Amino acid sequence: MKMHIYVLVKEGEKILEKYDTAPFRASKLRFDGDWYKARGDCIRHAIEHGYSTILIIVGSVELHHRQLRCDPQRMHTRWQGGLWHYLDRLLCRYGHVYVPPLAWAKQKKHEYFLHPTIPLVAGYQVRALQTLDNVDGPLGALLCSNGYDSFTVYDYLHFKPGAPVLDEVGSATTWRKSYERAIARVL
Repeated sequence: MKMHIYVLVKEGEKILEKYDTAPFRASKLRFDGDWYKARGDCIRHAIEHGYSTILIIVGSVELHHRQLRCDPQRMHTRWQGGLWHYLDRLLCRYGHVYVPPLAWAKQKKHEYFLHPTIPLVAGYQVRALQTLDNVDGPLGALLCSNGYDSFTVYDYLHFKPGAPVLDEVGSATTWRKSYERAIARVL
């Protein structure tokens, strides 16, 4: 079965984008508690319904895209289909795919690899997720330790108004701490 798109909206927040999810199926889920549990619920739903890939979007972000080395621009709904199809194709090869924050576009090209990616727009291969014992926590490190590759796109970006800019330059040892602190602060 094809990709399923989940839009997670924290209680009290508005959805900033109008998402045109065609031709993929989509669900909207409001959550008031734990971000990891809400994402885990989406993953369990995808596994139960036989989806092969999923995309999880926090509904309070704006999607942007970069064309021909221009500055990133806010993405209109008619361009969103390209992002969905692109991520779906990437998930045939990679266990998880991330759309990074807009702040990455302002850095030197090689520096963005050093920061943890907050999964506010992230795609997952369901087959890869089924190898994990628990999907209610951080998934990136677990998927990589199970042999699945991660891919971060650079031509699509997201922006969460009011969110802090990227935190610190990371390494293998600081990645997890930075990631946890960033996800707790943003959500």
